[in-house]
Amino acid sequence: MMASAKLVYGKNPIAMINRPGTQPMDLFTRNLGIKEAVSAIGVGDQHSGLHSPGEMVSIDNFFRGVKHTYSFLKQFT
Repeated sequence: MMASAKLVYGKNPIAMINRPGTQPMDLFTRNLGIKEAVSAIGVGDQHSGLHSPGEMVSIDNFFRGVKHTYSFLKQFT
């Protein structure tokens, strides 16, 4: 995921570790033992208002997130 993020955004990404129980990735990581499961590819920035009543994502960040997801998944084909 780090390589695909750098490809799309043009700079080294910041990785944030989260708990597998916060999303359905727990099924893969704990129950099936697949440690390579990716929890999420974030598309927000400091202006997104994460989990606030006014949470939003800019159009540019949305499309960059689509490109990042595509670039990441393409590594496995």
